[in-house]
Amino acid sequence: GLDFHGKSRVHGQGMIYAGKNLVLNGNVELWAGENATMVLGDNVFINGGVIISSKLRIEIGNSTLIGYQTIIFDAVWHGIDGNEPATAPIRIGSMFG
Repeated sequence: GLDFHGKSRVHGQGMIYAGKNLVLNGNVELWAGENATMVLGDNVFINGGVIISSKLRIEIGNSTLIGYQTIIFDAVWHGIDGNEPATAPIRIGSMFG
């Protein structure tokens, strides 16, 4: 199941997939932009003040704990010298061997 404690925000035009027993403990923000994918494995615990924001792909593995006020971005939010912003997929945790 999904367990919310506090005011969390899950939004964006992309896809967010949650496994079993996801806990959002406090003010957590999950955002997936257009064409982005976020995958949260089974038994993931995300503590208060966490922001996870994806323009491409972020994967959080099974039984992963994310500590208070952690920020995870898979993109630089603005380009430099007229270049497009840089993006790279992120993989954290145990489901990825």
